[in-house]
Amino acid sequence: MNKFKIIIVSFIFNWLLFGTNYLNGQVIPIRDIRQNDANGVPLLLNQYVTFTGIVSVANQFGSSGPGYVFDNTGGVAIYGSAVSQITIGDSVTVTGLVTHFYGLTEITNLTITKHASNRPVAPVFMTIPEVSRIDTAGGYIENEGTLIFLNDIFFASPTGYFTANTNYTIKDTLGNSCQIRIDDNVSSIIGQPIPADTFDLVGVIAQYDNLAPYFSGYQIMPRSINDFDLPIVDTLPLMTIAEVQRPGADGYSSFYENQYVKVKGRITGPANIFTSGSNKSLYIQDETNGVNVYGPTYFTGFESFLDKVGAEWYCNGKVTEYNGLTEIAYGWMWIADTNLIDVIPQELPFNVPITEGMESKLIQVTGSVITEPAVAGAGQNFTLKNGIPGITIRILDASGIPVNQFTKGKKFRITGIVGQYTSTPPFNTGYQVMPRFVADIVDLTDSIPPSEILRIDTIYPNPFSPTDADPLRQYARIKINSPLEYKIYLEIFDMKGRLVKRLLSNQPGGFADVIWDGTNEKLEPCPIGIYILNLKGITSNGKNVMVRKPIVIATKL
Repeated sequence: MNKFKIIIVSFIFNWLLFGTNYLNGQVIPIRDIRQNDANGVPLLLNQYVTFTGIVSVANQFGSSGPGYVFDNTGGVAIYGSAVSQITIGDSVTVTGLVTHFYGLTEITNLTITKHASNRPVAPVFMTIPEVSRIDTAGGYIENEGTLIFLNDIFFASPTGYFTANTNYTIKDTLGNSCQIRIDDNVSSIIGQPIPADTFDLVGVIAQYDNLAPYFSGYQIMPRSINDFDLPIVDTLPLMTIAEVQRPGADGYSSFYENQYVKVKGRITGPANIFTSGSNKSLYIQDETNGVNVYGPTYFTGFESFLDKVGAEWYCNGKVTEYNGLTEIAYGWMWIADTNLIDVIPQELPFNVPITEGMESKLIQVTGSVITEPAVAGAGQNFTLKNGIPGITIRILDASGIPVNQFTKGKKFRITGIVGQYTSTPPFNTGYQVMPRFVADIVDLTDSIPPSEILRIDTIYPNPFSPTDADPLRQYARIKINSPLEYKIYLEIFDMKGRLVKRLLSNQPGGFADVIWDGTNEKLEPCPIGIYILNLKGITSNGKNVMVRKPIVIATKL
């Protein structure tokens, strides 16, 4: 009675998990296929078998495999063109011929029927000694074909980079060792630095043994870089992002182009906003600068933190240039801090254009809309007037920011990532500010109403003392106002009437908060002295109206 109950329970479990009809007499458990003779040769060699299971490896090792399928009794390799039709997590019925390839039991001449997708694929926890364990009492049933999980292991020689079709020795803290093999189809691993510290690993147990008895040559084969859980990934030195962004000989592309680097930064541009294809794209920033990260691999348990602003990640990869944008591409990312700490945006002063040094940085810019949004790819672009410079604002469709609010003459404060898109050398154009969320847009149009007359409200401080040490923050703040229909020009002249600096040109009327950093049109520091601030407004009927006030550059006491 007890034996009958066990059989019924086993039948119900397998039927629920694998969708199997065991009553037709054709389906056998994978355990029976894995049974070998005294030389490690399958007892069912050259016979056709039918079994059901869940796919643990599909085409990760090539379009024909070997793939791997498991049930609750074990795992087995499958090889053939039908492997290209399945994916990890598929529930399948497989019929094929039992063959033997250098110790590896494979099912070939495949017929595969798919029943369902996205079934759970949980690796079996093992220790290194269990990888090559042989159960002689059970008829030489070994662990070949099993998807396993090893923890706290390390490489015996943690130097250099992974190469294709190469075996590496891994060890545990007790001194046990085994082989890990990097297949030439696992492109996400090839070329990556070999980890220097302990890590956890998921992989399938394969075998390559050309001498009987076939009970050696066991190898663990990871399916992708995501099978590595790497708290400390590699031996690359940690760089600041500003160093990675340092221009090379052309003055714009990174000095480290085509080299591998490692950085650490907090997310400013989340992946769910900036990813447009199958490869993740996001922005991180440290205390020195920001950079785009493209196509990273990562431990999937922390994937949600790629979308969380303020999460801190380590990142390594190859420095590449894509239409002017410096990227760290196709590397690893691993979490450094799950506490969300926002990066404070840098304020872009009036009359300061976006330059290469600001690329991928989080900034805040204030200005008036002079061109309304127009569709450009997966977003819309418009121009915000920042004094003289016009700043391109790009609203990505994924941001959910409504674009109908950006009408001509309205004034906004916008926070966003500085991107770049240009295909023309020397790659010093195409800069754009990309806001991420609705909260990045602040409408300032009605914050201070337009005045009835043209006026300079305040100049503070006056005198002021700009310094070379921090030119973006040593400035005089100038607040002006005028009727909305005016076209505004704000300029600095010296006492001889010569033009020193244009601060505003053809700006819509209304309130404006402008700065002067004490430089001329060539961005050279102006000498100490008295200057004339000239505010000109052109009325709707073409009449010129002017207001002038002195502004003084003085020495710092």
